Order: sequence, then C-alpha cells, then structure tokens
Amino acid sequence: MVQAELPARSLGAGGLNDASLVLSVWFAGRRVLFTGDIEQLGEGELVDLSGGALRSTVLKVPHHGSRSSSSSRFVTAAAPAVAVISAGASGRYGFPHPEVLHRYAERASVIARTDRDGAVEVRLSRHGDVTLWRAADGSRQRVAAAPAVDSGSAGG
Repeated sequence: MVQAELPARSLGAGGLNDASLVLSVWFAGRRVLFTGDIEQLGEGELVDLSGGALRSTVLKVPHHGSRSSSSSRFVTAAAPAVAVISAGASGRYGFPHPEVLHRYAERASVIARTDRDGAVEVRLSRHGDVTLWRAADGSRQRVAAAPAVDSGSAGG
C-alpha cells in the first residue's frame, strides 16, 4: 500500500522544502517512509498529523541529513531500523551533518550513506525480512526490525 502523507499546513508557512511530497510504502508489516526535502517544520507537522505514529522500518532521511532536518522529535517518532541518507560525495554543503548522524546512531539505526556507500539498496521480503546492500563494498547486511505497525493498524 502507498499512502501520501501531506503536511498541508507547511505548504504556505514553510519554504519549498517543507512542501515536499512525503510517501509511506507499506509491505509485509513494514513501513518505508520517503520524506523528500522536508525540514523541521514539515517534520513537526508530519508527527502531529500522524499522532506520533510514524514508526518506520526504513527511512529516507529528510533533506540529505542537513542540520535543518531530522529533529530529535521526528527521529524518535520514526525510530527507523535503517536510515538512508542520500548525499553527494564531497558535497559543498557538508551533508550529512554530524548532529544528525548522532541522532540516528543514538536510536541504534543502521545508517547507509550514498556519499560513502555508493548506491544503496534495501530489500523487504514478503516475510518482512530486511536486507541492506551497499555498492561501495558489495556487502549485504540483514537488519533486525520490528514490524512498523501492529496487525490492527492501517497497512499491517
């Protein structure tokens, strides 16, 4: 199931980044949350609109891991088993920011970074098993992840 998460209030209040389309993809009791470039305003609205129910197996980290995103409140609500950061190698903005990396590490998220790992692939099996592949070294890693939702919730 694919669900659009629309932080509607930020469309007028925040910048263009907070108007990013946010999608949840549900499969085998797991949630993959694609956040686009939302920053802290959009994250806060997303947490509020979801009632805090953002637990995700895989998270595409907002705004390339910039300091203006991945607030503690958002990272706690999402609690991703895998946090994927899309950032260019030797990028001029210095993404991801060390504080952001620390927030995900504190929550024991497995962090995959395209600036260091090259292409990253996350596979979810029909049984809910999670496997992370990193192109830079060809490694595959099984990731322990609790279901994102219980059997009575949407997408479960």
